Formats: sequence, structure tokens, C-alpha cells
Amino acid sequence: MPAVRRRGERWQETLAQISERGGSVEIAIDRRSGDGFRGVPGEEVRVPPPDLLWRVRVHEANDERIVVDSPSTLGRSIRIEPGTRLIVVMSVGQNRWIFLSQVCSAQGSGGRDTTLTLSVPTRVERATRRSLRRVSTAQINPPGVYCWPLHDPASVVAAQAHNREQIAGLLRSPANTGTGRVDLGSLGEMAPDVGPGFRAVLSNIGGGGVGITIDAADSSLVESTKLYWTKLDLRPVIPAPLGLVTRLAHTHLDSQQNIHAGLAFEFGLDPSHRPFVADQIERFMRQTTA
Repeated sequence: MPAVRRRGERWQETLAQISERGGSVEIAIDRRSGDGFRGVPGEEVRVPPPDLLWRVRVHEANDERIVVDSPSTLGRSIRIEPGTRLIVVMSVGQNRWIFLSQVCSAQGSGGRDTTLTLSVPTRVERATRRSLRRVSTAQINPPGVYCWPLHDPASVVAAQAHNREQIAGLLRSPANTGTGRVDLGSLGEMAPDVGPGFRAVLSNIGGGGVGITIDAADSSLVESTKLYWTKLDLRPVIPAPLGLVTRLAHTHLDSQQNIHAGLAFEFGLDPSHRPFVADQIERFMRQTTA
């Protein structure tokens, strides 16, 4: 392995600790190619889609391989083909590293992958939360998120139905470019009853929710007792922001007073929206790994 800075030499110990404790790492598809980022298949304009950083459990880590859970959302396993290049982020406390890897194989049962075997990195870089998305090894372009405290939970039923119709209609349209002109922070038509909202960045996604980072300037808008009407920006693959209800599960402050929050998907008010959300996330992954 090429020489790295002394403070980054303990990454192997970090990975071993994560594995021994049944911890997790975060993985994203490395979409870079020789002529830049891969765009959306079939589009004349090569607009790079955002990157989903998946939080997955580590089962094994040694000098020969790294075995992790296959990404999943809402009970569905997300297929990642062997040979796919990945960006991997691992952390213990304040120590964070980022490296490139590759899917060597996928194992599973019942027609679905449950684990991925990844290659061991040849180069690792130390990263902080502030520099994570601009280190030289790989660039991560996270999706935008907008959240509004939900005052009347019943009002989301019509809003989610409208969101389903809007996205389905755009996907059917031959003229749809997938770029989407609607501002992420716009409530638009059929809006639910909400309070003042705030913009955030999607930190990671897991089986039943997402992690987001909220700027310190908006910290006063976060209310731990509230449900949120949330929009995820997966354009241009999903042609309009994906709207759904989330529940704030936990928060913590970093040294810059930014809030890192966990949001759980909430479908109790409208169970029919659950398969729609899962379909769109699957669609996003299929098209961005093609």
C-alpha cells in the first residue's frame, strides 16, 4: 500500500473495530468515468445525478476482503452488480477515512442479495465531516432535502397522492428531461398543513430512513416532537422531488453546531405511499448504476 500520512495509518484498526462491534460503513456508487460523471441513460444532456450514501453493516474485514450487508430500503434489497466501483466511508468517533473499492461478489438467498464482498483498498484518505465531500479520492454529491414540521398529519394523504401522480405523469411523458424546474423548497400544489421549513443535506440512507445534516443557522427550526413533511431531491432520475412523511428519531450537534439528525420513514398515515417510495429509490439505483 502506498505511503499515507501517519495520522491515517490506523485505518485498518478502525475497520477491524467496526467489524468486531457489528458496526457500519457507508457506501456509494462511484460514477466517475474517463469523460466525467455518467449521466442519466437516454438523456441528451449529461446531468450528473446525486449520490446516495448507503449505511450498511460490516460482517467481516481482513487483508483479503470486506463483507457488508447489501443496501436495502423498506424491506427491498438493492442489487449492485459485481464489478461496480464504490466509494466507502468508515468512522470511529472523530476518525474518518474514505477509499475506493469494488464489488467482488454478491451472496444471498430467495432471489435477493443479502451481502456484498468488497475488495480491500490500496489507498485510503483521512477525512473530516467538513471535508468528506471534497477529498481527492472521490467526490460525493449528496441529494438535497427540505423538511417542514407537520401540523396536521391527516393533510399529507392528499399531498402524497398528488406527489405520486406528479412523478408518474412526468415519467410517462416523452418530453420529460428529468431536470425538474420546481424548487426543492416549494410546497407546490396540494400542500399539507406545515410550519416554516428548512433545507438540509442527505448524509446517508438506510433500510427505514435517512440521515440528514442541518446547518447551524436553521437549528432553531428543528422540533424533536414533530413529524415532518420531507422532500428528497433525486432529480434528474426521479423528475420531481419525492415527498413523504418522516419522524425525527435522534439528533446530535457537531463542533460547528450543525445538527446531524436521523429521520425514520413514516407510512402509518398512508400505507399506499410505502411501495411508491421504494419503487422510486429502486428506480434511482437501477439508472445510476447502469
